[in-house]
Amino acid sequence: MGSSFIAANGLWTQHQEEAAAKLVAQLDDLNLRQVRISWGDQHGILRGETLEVDAFRSALKEGKDFQTATLIFDSTNNPVVPPFEADGFGDKRLTGLPDAVLVPDPTTFRVLPWADRTGWVLSEMY
Repeated sequence: MGSSFIAANGLWTQHQEEAAAKLVAQLDDLNLRQVRISWGDQHGILRGETLEVDAFRSALKEGKDFQTATLIFDSTNNPVVPPFEADGFGDKRLTGLPDAVLVPDPTTFRVLPWADRTGWVLSEMY
């Protein structure tokens, strides 16, 4: 079995690796049902997904696949770039709104006091 996406690409510092190991050990004790994984888009709006705890454990190794459609929205959530036009972003790799990977930053983990049995973590999009 090969390295995880995060390890293989060297995406975490030693401090983040230690925080992830500690968080995995705590997840059962916290009795969470879900963890929200979020990233701040180009307008500062939090986007993301809510994962069941087992899926979050996996995201702490592999990241979480995520759609890039929100990258074409302005601050009023209206599209401003033609998503399926070749080179619409000035970068051929983004034509057609390809998936990206959200990589959680375990040092940002919090239990949300306003949402029952729900955790939250910031992430970076790759």
